[in-house]
Amino acid sequence: MSIYVNCNDDGGTYNGSGGSIAYSANPGSIGRNDLAGVPPWYFKGTLDEVRFWNRALTQADIDALCNLSVDAGNDYYICAGDSVVIGGSPTIQGGTPPISFNWSPTTGLNNPNTLNPIASPIHTTTYIIQAIDYFGTIKTDSVTVNVFNKPIVNLGNDTTLCFGDTLYLDAGAGADSYLWSTLETSQTIAVTSSGNYNVVVTNGSICSNND
Repeated sequence: MSIYVNCNDDGGTYNGSGGSIAYSANPGSIGRNDLAGVPPWYFKGTLDEVRFWNRALTQADIDALCNLSVDAGNDYYICAGDSVVIGGSPTIQGGTPPISFNWSPTTGLNNPNTLNPIASPIHTTTYIIQAIDYFGTIKTDSVTVNVFNKPIVNLGNDTTLCFGDTLYLDAGAGADSYLWSTLETSQTIAVTSSGNYNVVVTNGSICSNND
């Protein structure tokens, strides 16, 4: 059996001692063994946490338990007025409990005290999560929520077009892409025949509006 103290292998055998720990199977006990020439001084107080496994842990198991890591999640792209859940799955792994954390800034977060808050920023915002475990290990990660404004488009009132005339329809400047019902992709199109015309205007490939 191996005994890990503060995530470090203390050495020793099932009945015996390691570098600083003495332990016995009968009765089950654990205590200090760092006083030269003194019999094991078995602990009679309270331990912060004791975990037992009925199998040998792999190095990957130990790393997952002991090495604190945080994941703020992937960057997101939303339209102004929309929301998104940030944080990883899970957001915090490993480390020695208790583990405290905080999100900053808190602007636009529905609850900065949860690992996966809902973010509704008005402008593009980078959120940072910081986690600290029992031994003071600090880890941080960040996620950026990119916010795009919904484009404004107004083709005006319905218009009467005389034979031979040309009417220019303008979807307005500043959008990333335009798609007309005529399949044209320019900001402005020339109309020479009657009919219903509409355009879909898009910003950032995700926010669209039409008229």
